[in-house]
Amino acid sequence: MRSILFVVLLFPFSAYSLVVNQEGCAYFADAALVARTLSKNNVKRPLANKIMADIYIIPNLQAQAVISKIADMAYGSDKAPHEMAGAILKACYAASGDTDKFIGTGV
Repeated sequence: MRSILFVVLLFPFSAYSLVVNQEGCAYFADAALVARTLSKNNVKRPLANKIMADIYIIPNLQAQAVISKIADMAYGSDKAPHEMAGAILKACYAASGDTDKFIGTGV
């Protein structure tokens, strides 16, 4: 099993200050796919949060913040789930995995 690299940056620090490798980008895209699908199927946010927590067990606080932000974005999006996941993946790759650069960019 491959590991996903989550590296916390110390400076500058923000809630999303995190750099991930390509597998980490794919992980976030997967989270976007699940969150957008839950939203599209009118799953209420508290239940969606529980489902997401069961699927994505993440001990890293910054990664948890990124997953939460992705879920926020999914619940505010009208994109198809696969389109949102693709947009997250593309933005993550373009930002070289730096979440500060792609979270909140309207993907």
